[in-house]
Amino acid sequence: MAVLMTVILACAGAQTQPGETGVISLQNLDCASCGGALERTLAPHVLAAEFLRLEAELAVRYDPKTTSLEGLTGIVRKAGFRATPGKGKGHYAPAVGYPPNSDVRHHKNHTQRLDLNSLLVPGKYTVIDFTAAWCGPCRKLDEALARIVSGRTDIAIRKIDIYDWGTVVANQHLKNVPELPHVIIYGPKGKKLDTISGLHLGRVRKALGIATSEESE
Repeated sequence: MAVLMTVILACAGAQTQPGETGVISLQNLDCASCGGALERTLAPHVLAAEFLRLEAELAVRYDPKTTSLEGLTGIVRKAGFRATPGKGKGHYAPAVGYPPNSDVRHHKNHTQRLDLNSLLVPGKYTVIDFTAAWCGPCRKLDEALARIVSGRTDIAIRKIDIYDWGTVVANQHLKNVPELPHVIIYGPKGKKLDTISGLHLGRVRKALGIATSEESE
């Protein structure tokens, strides 16, 4: 009897949730932090809104008497974002491109442990860059590194896509790391030069032997 009452109450609670639900997919999104801004933009027009970071989607609950999923998608577009009603169509902008022949390798298997020592390139500075598609500051780091390696042949970049904070590779290497990007820079002889969490371009340039006046911190 107690189980039956629990089911009845659960069903009653579900029925009291007003409105309809839907999903707005976002295309070429360049930062996860934009999701919070979009939640606030939609707040006056919806009963609830939640940004789904990994999917690049907005889950919304709204009153069909006052708006529609298409209308809410229009609001998102007016805010300057590419958007489509419906789920499964969201994605982030492509990664920043590096110059041809630059020594860049991408490691995307986040389900297995990774030995960082195996990534070091003797005779070169090795930049180990923990990143994710939803990380806006990671894109800015990519832009800076792309400029740097365009004039250098002694730098190897090893990008590790963690996908999300709970993956195997993230749990292995980023347990006490507060934010992305997280960069570890080694010298040509394998000595660790700096470990940097967050976007600190001046420290990156300094570790690579470049005057920091050209880049802001």
